[in-house]
Parts: sequence; structure tokens; C-alpha cells
Amino acid sequence: MPHTPQPMNPPESHSGQLRRVGSPLRLSRAAAVGGSIFLAALGVSVPSKPNQAGPLTMGSSQEPYFLASTELDSPGLGPMIGLGVGLAGPPLLGRDGSWWLLGSDGEIGHFRGDDHLIWSISVGSTITGAAVADEQGLLFVPTARDLVYAVEPSGHQRWRFRAPAGISGPLGWMAGQGVVFVGRDRALYWLDQRANLLLRAPLGSRVSVGPAPLGARAVVGTEMGQLIALTRQGKRQSVQIGAPIAAILPTNAGIVALAADKAVGLDAQLNRVWSREHVLGIGVTSSLGQGQRLGSPVVLQASGQMDWLDAAGETVASVTLGRTLPSEPIPVFAATNSCAWISFDSGVLWEVCVNKAVKNIPLARASLTRPIIDLMGARVMVGSAVGGLWSLPLAAGS
Repeated sequence: MPHTPQPMNPPESHSGQLRRVGSPLRLSRAAAVGGSIFLAALGVSVPSKPNQAGPLTMGSSQEPYFLASTELDSPGLGPMIGLGVGLAGPPLLGRDGSWWLLGSDGEIGHFRGDDHLIWSISVGSTITGAAVADEQGLLFVPTARDLVYAVEPSGHQRWRFRAPAGISGPLGWMAGQGVVFVGRDRALYWLDQRANLLLRAPLGSRVSVGPAPLGARAVVGTEMGQLIALTRQGKRQSVQIGAPIAAILPTNAGIVALAADKAVGLDAQLNRVWSREHVLGIGVTSSLGQGQRLGSPVVLQASGQMDWLDAAGETVASVTLGRTLPSEPIPVFAATNSCAWISFDSGVLWEVCVNKAVKNIPLARASLTRPIIDLMGARVMVGSAVGGLWSLPLAAGS
């Protein structure tokens, strides 16, 4: 049955509560290695200035972050932005080429596409999962104090919403329809862009991944092996995959899910279209030019083969890695029409391209975040669990 939206607590006061950051994003320099990487100027001090709209204050700077080119496959650590704390997730890209970096301690930096720091703020609490941004650059951030913050592109706080049952995991952005998240009560919550609660829908099972968009519906994966899709009116559909869901990604035809060691492709109605056994990770392609496949699935097989698939699950390109995996791979990787970037728990990044040798890029001695592709910057960005961030140029012909 459809779930009736339930009225809940209104958003809290719009008065700013984000604290001053006097010298954010502590920078460090290490030995040069690992591709074209962020090389931060030492000793950058970011002054604070009052937020004219209220108590919120923030830092701002026009100091650039210089890029340095180095050889791949070099040993050791590379130049990086060093935060001193772990990242709350991979960098978040905006439609205008700008990007956000979120520290697990609650600090947020907003950068231009040329890597100048625009401003930094702190939400004063641990960031508990992936943040999201809408098409206009409004940033939504989940915190350990059970608050969702909406932050303007200028760094001003628009509103904050107290989640009545806390926040369990990341936020999901539903294009033009608002923000979704799962509470600790195992229910999905749907907010509009003004912090009005549109829906509370009990899910019945513990959520393992998501929410992710599937057209106008939000999809989550559960520890019981279910995919559950909900509209903001509460209409529900579910399908049983058969194993705990480890990852879900939207594709150009629906979604691809990773359940234990099985990858499953489903259409927009959650009909199963294809499946692959013995899979370690999944990705979808980002388009870098006209005629390239956007949102097509890519799978990493336990046999050491990477396959680019079409909507029907047929292989259209393939690479045999020819190397032993250095450690457990992060289950979601970045990909283009002909290349993929896989991060590992051991701190190594692999660049895998059709008709080219695999490149092994040691970056850190800690687990890496999921890589992301910055299309405007023509680069791959990846962070580490201990707070480093690297930027590598896209391979030629990607």
C-alpha cells in the first residue's frame, strides 16, 4: 500500500549556527609522486569575515592550489591537500565546475574549478555521510547531531532540519524534487528544498546502501537483499536480489546493483535485465565527448577482467588486468568510455584503459575513497581515509 506522508517537526530557525573557521584546510607538502596531484602552497592562512545575513561566519581566500606533474608508478607519498582528519566522502562536484571538500570533523571547503578556495565553514559536528548538491549549487549536509544543513553557494546557511529519528548513511538528491535520507528508525524521509517533510515511509529492513535516484523514485538496498523504490507520494515497489546489497548506481537504462559477488542490471521498472557472477566492483561511464556512452555499466570480475557493457549486459569492450589485486577494491569505481580508475584499501589507485597497460599509482598508506571524474577539469579526484586528496589527469583517449 502507498504510505501516507506524515507531518513531522518543522525545520529549525534559519538563523546561522555554523561556526567560524579561522585557518581551515590545513595544508601539507610531501615528496612529489603519483601523477598530476594537488600541490598546496604552504602556510596559507584563510581569514574569517562575518556573514552579513546572520551569525554564520566563514573563511575565504584567493590563494591558488598549484598543480604539479610527476611520474606515475613512483614509490612513496605524493603532494596533497592534507586535512589532518579523514574525509567524509569523495569530493562533490557542482554543475558550474566548482567543488566541495568535506572533512569528517564537519569542516567544508568550497573551491572554484581552478582550485582556488572560495570559502570554508564548519557545521560544528561530524559529517556522517555523503553530502549532495542541487542544480543551483545548494549544498545539503548530514551531521551526527541529526541535523541536515542547507548551505548556499555563498556559504550562508539557508536552513537546517532536525531529523526526528536521526540520519543513517548518506543523503540522496532527487533532481528537482528534494533530498532523501534514511533514519535510524529504518524509514525513508523525503524533504523538499524548503525543508518541508513530504514523506516518512517505513522500509521494514536495515538499509545497507542508498538512497539513489531512479527517475522520480528513490531507491535503497537492504541487508536482506531487497531493492526498494519509493515515490515522494509513498508508492512503493520492491524486488528481491538474494544477497545483501553493497552498491547501487544509476545507469542510462535503470540501475546496476552489486549484491555480494553478483552484479545485476535492472531497468527503470526494476525488471532484471542481466546479471554477472563473481564481480568485485561496479561503475558507470561518464561521457567526455560526443558519441560516447553515458551511464553504461562497467564491471570488475574476480578473474581479473574488466568489462564495459551495454544496456542488455553484453560486453562491448574488455581489459584483462594481468596483475594481482593489491588489496580489497572499493566496490564502486570511476569510468569513462574506455578507461576506469579503481581505488583499493591499501592506498593504491589503478588506471585501467582499453588497449593499454594497467598503471599502478601508490598514493597513501590508508584506504582510498571512491574516485570521481571531474569532466570540466579533465581529471580524476580521489581522497584517503586519513585526509589526503589527489588530482590526476585523465588518460589520453579516455
